[in-house]
Amino acid sequence: MSEYKLIAEEGYDDGYYWDTRYCFELDGKRYILVDVGSWSGYIPNHGEIMEVENDESLDILLKDWDIDEMDKPGGLTEKRAIQYVKQLKESGTKAGESFELWSDD
Repeated sequence: MSEYKLIAEEGYDDGYYWDTRYCFELDGKRYILVDVGSWSGYIPNHGEIMEVENDESLDILLKDWDIDEMDKPGGLTEKRAIQYVKQLKESGTKAGESFELWSDD
C-alpha cells in the first residue's frame, strides 16, 4: 500500500479560474502538481507534475501568495496523486524536471 500525505496547497480556485499548486509525499518522495485553467477556456487548462529534489526547490514552487483563504484549492486525493506519479514514472522524466499531464494548448 502506498503512503500518501498532502503537505501543502497554494493558489486559488474561485470556481471559474484556478491556478493551484499541490505538494504531496508518496512513498517517501515529494512531488509538486500544478493545475491551471478556466471553465471558459480563456486560460487554457494545463497540468504538470515534477519530483522535488530538495526543500529549497519546494520553497520556490510553493511561494507565499496573498490570496483569501476562502479561495484556497480543495485538495488532492490519494487516488489521483498515485495516478499522476505513475504517469510521471512511466514517462521517464527525471527528478527536478516537469512532466505535462494534460494541456488544452
